[in-house]
Amino acid sequence: DLLFACSAQQATMTSLSFTAGALIAVICAYIALSVPPGVTPPHVPPGSPTLLFPPWFIFRPAVAINEFFAAAAWATTPPPVKILNMATAYWRSEVLYALTKNGVIDAIGNDTMTCDSVATKLKLDPFFVCEYMHAGEKLGLFSEKNGLYDLTEAGAIVKSDAPGSLRDMVLMINEETLQAWRASGTKSMHSGESGFKEAFGEEFWTYHNAHPNQEAQFDRAMKSLGFGATGAILSDWKPSKEEITFCDVGGGIGTTAAIFLEHYPNMHGIVFDQESVSERGKAFMSERGFADRTTIVGGDFLNPFPSELSDCDIFFLKYILHDWGDKESTDILRNIKSVAKAGAKIVLAEQVLNTAGVSMETTKSLMSINMLASNKAGAKERTLEEYAQLFTAAGIEGKPKLIPLRDIMSVVEVDVH
Repeated sequence: DLLFACSAQQATMTSLSFTAGALIAVICAYIALSVPPGVTPPHVPPGSPTLLFPPWFIFRPAVAINEFFAAAAWATTPPPVKILNMATAYWRSEVLYALTKNGVIDAIGNDTMTCDSVATKLKLDPFFVCEYMHAGEKLGLFSEKNGLYDLTEAGAIVKSDAPGSLRDMVLMINEETLQAWRASGTKSMHSGESGFKEAFGEEFWTYHNAHPNQEAQFDRAMKSLGFGATGAILSDWKPSKEEITFCDVGGGIGTTAAIFLEHYPNMHGIVFDQESVSERGKAFMSERGFADRTTIVGGDFLNPFPSELSDCDIFFLKYILHDWGDKESTDILRNIKSVAKAGAKIVLAEQVLNTAGVSMETTKSLMSINMLASNKAGAKERTLEEYAQLFTAAGIEGKPKLIPLRDIMSVVEVDVH
């Protein structure tokens, strides 16, 4: 009887192991067959942002696992702690800002230093520096051993000389953007004006045109933020052919266009932005070695487009329409249609709502608040259906196609005619 029982148990365990193995195999096969194939551009230079992204069959399960544990942590956190965590969330950004603004992260650089040494080097108060560095270590900006601090991978991203440095983004978010958020939540609720205008007396773009230092900081912040985002686009979207004219509408100094030109050697670029940005754009493209493949066009995309943009095969708008309300967004799209040739496409890169899990959708909802804090009332993130409504209002009849990315962004592509 004992032998029979043991044999039965072994058979049951073998059956369960086989079932579990089969289930894992089915799941793996489903993931392998259901994930997008991804894109490899014709040229992938050293240091390409496309190298930052894992394959889809790794990315998708990893996101699901993160979502699971985030949901579990939220479900098991007592309500008072949830509220306290929200109320004190800015403490973390203030530590990061102080360490960045006062040069602590740059002072350490690639070295290992005590907090007292950092304070001496920067002529700062040792007590304050050591307390902030201790907090920074707990936040994952530093590692510490025997009183010696060095930068973690996360901390190193904020160095001034780091490739794709987020230093200017950290400064901008915790300076003018912070003031715009506070004004939005206190004054804009009553006035209907943007938080930025309530805080600074002018709308974002008007203010920056009159304050070149802030405008330059914004350019640098967008450049650093755009590196990874552009890599995500290059990894999952490609033009129908390589020999095209790629037009970056509202493209700043040309940071995104330069990355595309680097990966598509037969592509020509047009960067369209305000006149005040054009000269910096020419200098940037010359510095990157793309002056002969790029045309810099100055103008206002809320007005009829210059004739040079009739050459565009792709009208690319990354994080543009979320800056504007429905009327202005429709005007921009209508201006594109008026100048676009047959076969041209519009490609939007935006944080499209209702396309991801809870964590990313929460971030998108906060970005939507950031838009109304920084821009005129009506600026927001949108769903695919809302983008389709904008296209229809602009007289664009093509059906928009959603292309998922390994990023919080998605691509929306539509034929202009």
